[in-house]
Amino acid sequence: MPTISPALHRPIAIEPLDFSEVGVWTWDAKSDDVQFSEAGYRIFGLAEGTPITWTELQERLLHPEDAPKASAAVAAAVDQRDQYRIEYRITTPAGELRWILASGRPSYDDQGSVLGMRGRVEDVTERKQEQLALAEEVRSLEIINSTGALVASEFDLDRIVQAVVDAGVSLTGAQFGAFFYNVLREDGGAYMLYALSGAPRSAFETFGMPRATPVFHPTFAGEGIVRSDDITKDVRYGKMGPHHGMPEGHLPVRSYLAVPVASRSGEIIGGLFFGHSEPAQFDARDERVMIGIAAQAAIAVDNARLYQAAQEELRRRTEIEAALRDSEEFLRLILNSAPAGFYAVDNEGVTTVCNPAFLRILGFESADAAVGRKLHDLIHHTHPDGSHYPKEECPIYIAAAGGGAAHVPDENFFKLDGTAVPVEYWVEPLVRDGRNAGAICIFNDITERKAAQATQSRFAEELAEQVEARTAERDRMWRLSAELMLVADFEATIVSANPAWETALGWAPEELHGRKFLDLVHPDDVEPTLKEVGRLSEGATTFSFENRYQHKDGGYRCLSWTAVPDQGFIHAVARDVTAERDAAEALRRTEEALRQAQKMEAVGQLTGGVAHDFNNMLAIVIGSLDLARRRLDRGQPGAERYLEAAHEGASRAASLTQRLLAFSRQQPLTPRVTSLNKLVGGMSELLRRTLGETVEIETVLAGGLWLANVDPNQLESAILNLAVNARDAMPDGGQLTIETANAHLDDQYVRDHIGLSAGQYVMLAVSDKGHGMPADVVAKVFDPFFTTKPVGKGTGLGLSMVYGFVKQSGGHVSVYSEVGQGTTVKIYFPRHVGAAEDMPSTITARPAPDGTGTEVVLVVEDEERVRAMSVDALKELGYIVYQAGSGDEALRVIDTLKRLDLVFTDIVMAGMTGRQLADRIRAQAPHVKVLYTTGYTRNAVVHNGVVDAGVDFLPKPFSIADLARKVRAVLDKEQPR
Repeated sequence: MPTISPALHRPIAIEPLDFSEVGVWTWDAKSDDVQFSEAGYRIFGLAEGTPITWTELQERLLHPEDAPKASAAVAAAVDQRDQYRIEYRITTPAGELRWILASGRPSYDDQGSVLGMRGRVEDVTERKQEQLALAEEVRSLEIINSTGALVASEFDLDRIVQAVVDAGVSLTGAQFGAFFYNVLREDGGAYMLYALSGAPRSAFETFGMPRATPVFHPTFAGEGIVRSDDITKDVRYGKMGPHHGMPEGHLPVRSYLAVPVASRSGEIIGGLFFGHSEPAQFDARDERVMIGIAAQAAIAVDNARLYQAAQEELRRRTEIEAALRDSEEFLRLILNSAPAGFYAVDNEGVTTVCNPAFLRILGFESADAAVGRKLHDLIHHTHPDGSHYPKEECPIYIAAAGGGAAHVPDENFFKLDGTAVPVEYWVEPLVRDGRNAGAICIFNDITERKAAQATQSRFAEELAEQVEARTAERDRMWRLSAELMLVADFEATIVSANPAWETALGWAPEELHGRKFLDLVHPDDVEPTLKEVGRLSEGATTFSFENRYQHKDGGYRCLSWTAVPDQGFIHAVARDVTAERDAAEALRRTEEALRQAQKMEAVGQLTGGVAHDFNNMLAIVIGSLDLARRRLDRGQPGAERYLEAAHEGASRAASLTQRLLAFSRQQPLTPRVTSLNKLVGGMSELLRRTLGETVEIETVLAGGLWLANVDPNQLESAILNLAVNARDAMPDGGQLTIETANAHLDDQYVRDHIGLSAGQYVMLAVSDKGHGMPADVVAKVFDPFFTTKPVGKGTGLGLSMVYGFVKQSGGHVSVYSEVGQGTTVKIYFPRHVGAAEDMPSTITARPAPDGTGTEVVLVVEDEERVRAMSVDALKELGYIVYQAGSGDEALRVIDTLKRLDLVFTDIVMAGMTGRQLADRIRAQAPHVKVLYTTGYTRNAVVHNGVVDAGVDFLPKPFSIADLARKVRAVLDKEQPR
């Protein structure tokens, strides 16, 4: 409908009209309402006064195919200011289809906007049906006439049948039609689809042709026309399998019409079949029309078949003659090309034909030399042993005289030159019109075959002999082998076992047959044995798999297995390795005892050395103190000299203790991220003072040197120790070189050095040009108390300390030395990725700092004399000091104090440890700082030789200067938040 201006809407007055056969209607453009006269409502099948809009009228009543046409006609009338006249179909609410002739003219207001439309409607259904029926009859007559003219003049059967089927579809209004040719076989075979209309041939290709079902049979039997409004409800439908009706995916057929097509003789040529997906589409008129069409089709098919039969006979005769010629030529080609000899004889034995292979094998120059001759006397044949037989016994002559066929696998024919040819031949009699006409013979020269058979026979005999020999050898090995052999299935059932089982385990083979070998396996070895059997079942091969099998006497023997899977079985060989394992265990125990003895020897050497050195140092301490006391008791001067000697002896004892801890890798370390280049550079002045003017020091420091995480104080001590050793190796002076470099220790290197990991390292080397060491000395340089220096010049713990410190730091140390050339000691530390920390050297002497006089320190120590010494020392240094002999006492003292800056506590104490005490204090007073001390290295703040991060620690024994520096450093350190 056209768009209406909203500004010009106003209602239209409807004049009351009442026509008996013509209805009047009006349409209001503003409301879209449509009103009818009484006749109009009746024409549209509506109750009088039913409200309805033009839009609803199109959607509900107008035929879907006609609604667009009606809407377009009304819109055109509005646009052109003209009336319209149109026919269209409606479907009444009751479902009745009616033809309507409608007309109307639009009306407009003063501004030219449409107000609505008025018109008339007339029911022209009867007139329209008469017109359609007449048009349909005319169309049908035209189709019938054109089809009749075509089939009367056409001899092409395909075109005739297709024209008839197309005409039937057009005349009946069927959706699809077909002609099936009547070729039903006695075995119930299918009819043949000849022509199809209204559907592609592919719609039937997947279902095969119809069979003689109760629905199809009446048509092909000529029993009459079959018409059904709904074939799916017909009593004859669905009576045969496998589908019991139309198969899934078949064209939908409800309405069904089938007409037989009979020839002049009464033969049912086939049937015309028509279908529609809707029911009740065919009527009696369709039957009458199709009877006429079927009659025309029958006559045309008869004529076409006669014509085609004549044409087919001519064609067949022509093909037969050509085929005969081709056959004769082909037969000649076959005979001439065949490698086998061929010839034919008549019933008198005279040769009638032969091929080139016959001439070649028997030595004839041409066919003329053989054809027309009796060949038995010419190529007389014998049995394979050379014995002759008369013509009357010849299979070829017997067949030619009316006997039967024969196959002779081995006989001798003779060439024209008299030499024998071994042949295999076949004979067949020739029969013409029921009478014997001779025989044919086909033969092959089997000279090469017989030679090959002879060779094969010799080879088979030799192979049999070899197999027999190898079988005997295998059986002999099975019987005599000292190793256990086993065949079992994958269910662990023993199929076969060799006699060695009885020798090794006491089980006779017949006792094992059918038994589960897992029954003999030690219970602890069953699970790994099952896993190995699983691997074998997957095709893997077993090498050196060991488990324990039970001896018949109840004991167990250790077996080493090799096994392979083959054709569903396990073939395994085992060796008794019990003695080897016992010997290996005995060797292990012997080696362990040797290591223990060596360990005890080393401990004895160590304790002897420690006792010797400590006795010397104690002699100095005790003797000096005794002398000092005597001088003091007498009031004589000079006691200070003996006190200094006692102090020196005690310091040497403390140094010895530290070296022992370093050697045993038990000394507490405080690692820092360190630049070895900076550390070596900072030691230059100390090294020059220590080594003297006769030693020239050279440093070769690598650029871009990696960092290492080591205890810088211990590393400085190690370098100083190595430098002193180098000086002692050069009594007349010489050059000392300290070198740094980046290094990579590869897999090959670390395989030769147990406990070392491959990777990146920082290397420090100390080299001298001294007298060097022989190989046997180099092998022992890291042993404790081993020294090459004169008595009294060394403890033998210097390099042991270096070795222990490096190993404790995760590194590696090696010595390279040649007599007369000098020595190089190389130390390797693992590379650390990160920034270096600035750590001042602890070897350079610094003055001991004092307290401020106000700082409060609590000393907690269960050893009374050590506690008294620490208290006195701290008071001497200017601190306010309190003391406690245990952790519990310390807590009581703290409760009485108004101020506390530092707790200096031993770690290992009876009852509450120093670490537990510190935790209790920090829980109450987080600002209080803690400094730990102990002479025992395995404790709560030192793990794996390394002091815990964030822990302040002062190892025993310590000097007053060491105590002063450490206490000052802890107090001055910023408290972590």
